[in-house]
Amino acid sequence: MLFLSVISFIFIQAYGVVGNEVGVQNTFLTLLPMPWLLLEGSRRSTKILLSVLCCSCYFFIEYHQPIQQLIALEDTHKGVLQILYELLAMLVLILIAITFDNDRYKFEKKLKTMATTDGLTGLSNRTKLFIEGDRALCAVKRHKLPFCVALMDIDHFKKVNDNYGHSHGDAALQVVAKLLAENTRESDIIGRYGGEEFALILQGTDLSSAIDKLNSIREKIEAEPICYGSVCINCTASFGVTQLTNPGQNLTDLFDQADSALYDSKDKGRNCVSVY
Repeated sequence: MLFLSVISFIFIQAYGVVGNEVGVQNTFLTLLPMPWLLLEGSRRSTKILLSVLCCSCYFFIEYHQPIQQLIALEDTHKGVLQILYELLAMLVLILIAITFDNDRYKFEKKLKTMATTDGLTGLSNRTKLFIEGDRALCAVKRHKLPFCVALMDIDHFKKVNDNYGHSHGDAALQVVAKLLAENTRESDIIGRYGGEEFALILQGTDLSSAIDKLNSIREKIEAEPICYGSVCINCTASFGVTQLTNPGQNLTDLFDQADSALYDSKDKGRNCVSVY
């Protein structure tokens, strides 16, 4: 309705008030892309209708001027008005460009977030985990700092899904992710490694401190009730951790070692931290 009001106002000005010599009708040309930028993507028919209306108004006024204008303008005044409408057209084009650029930036940001974030937990996904982890590993090698990598698995997660439903399983993943985020530093990198597995990259942390931190997280997971609907349960988690000992090691090597340590935790009865 707002767009139709603008079209009607411009049409009245160009057709009945000042005439087509001033160039008011050129404003319709700058309005053409506006519906496509401002309206929702699903309103395709409305966009086409408004664009056709703008074109029709422009050609009608440009080539058909049958009535006497209400305001008779001198050539000087017509020149001033023409400049003003040209400036208005430029302003509209600038606003269109800004709108398009902002929309493109938001869309690109959304795509990047979708590509690097786990949709359920909000943590980094495996792709982002390796990108940030490789960057952190290069930094600690350069500065000769300690570096630990850990993998965590929710114990008997399949039983949670089987006994309480996948919604309760999703709630368990979200609670664990929240606890990991709340109990790690900003410099630590955490993410969902896959399924019910989470990864922790602890840069600048030696093995002894890493073990203490993981045990603290493990105890908090065990004590935290996981509720969905009226049913609350408790889960435990197993951890495997390793440290960088050779400058030639890459992140995949460290994850493989952490995975091996994680299997040791499962062999020991779960709900514990094992070191590679």
